Amino acid sequence: MSVLDTIVQQLVGPESASPWLAKTIRGLLTGGADGIGVKELIRRMEAAGLGDIARSWLGKGPNLPISPQQLRQVLGPEILRGTIDRSGLTEDEVLAELSEHLPAVINHLTPGGQLPD
Repeated sequence: MSVLDTIVQQLVGPESASPWLAKTIRGLLTGGADGIGVKELIRRMEAAGLGDIARSWLGKGPNLPISPQQLRQVLGPEILRGTIDRSGLTEDEVLAELSEHLPAVINHLTPGGQLPD
């Protein structure tokens, strides 16, 4: 089991409880065909004027929240469309779940503020 798998399981719960969410977060953060990777997510957040939020996820202290609308802007329509199609949920439901869980997952993936390779 990878570090990402362990973190997702601890923070999101077992995949059986919410299979689409665990799979979506892993796919999004590994940068595979359906994802953008942690570095690209942070870069997109900074480009969207959300650098303060991104830095809070990387550093020590509380993680600032990201709204579903902000996350929609960061992810873009192509990433969202694939996620929505696979989840069977509405766009609002997907964005609400991701905005709730991504800050903690990113925080745990970046101990000491170091982005993974």
